[in-house]
Amino acid sequence: HSSFPPGYGHDAETVMSRGRARADSTARVFGVPLLAALSGDEKTPMCVRKIVDFFDRTGVDDEGLFRVSGSVMEMQQLQAAFDRGETPSLDNADPHAVAGLLKQWLRDLPEPVIPYDLYDECILLGRAMENKDQE
Repeated sequence: HSSFPPGYGHDAETVMSRGRARADSTARVFGVPLLAALSGDEKTPMCVRKIVDFFDRTGVDDEGLFRVSGSVMEMQQLQAAFDRGETPSLDNADPHAVAGLLKQWLRDLPEPVIPYDLYDECILLGRAMENKDQE
């Protein structure tokens, strides 16, 4: 059972083509539907990949990484660069600002990563997997 937000059509191909058309017409990746933030054959938006790569490379172990706020100005500058279609370097970025950027990207999604209409099914699936692991 697959269902998509209103305005996307009823099949995956329609969803992907509309999302990609929007991504090609504007570079924005913050505040747009998940599929619109993808380009080409990507399965993960570029800004999310860059952030995850940053944490993989740096192995940041800062306590409270996703709890302590980073520099608002740095987060705004990085967000603006991503929204212009640029690929800013995160090499010298404050880890808390990078974590805050990821949190902001998730908050700005018009619909959560797990759509409302699939939430209950995902919870049931998670519980079933936990029960299987406990057996």
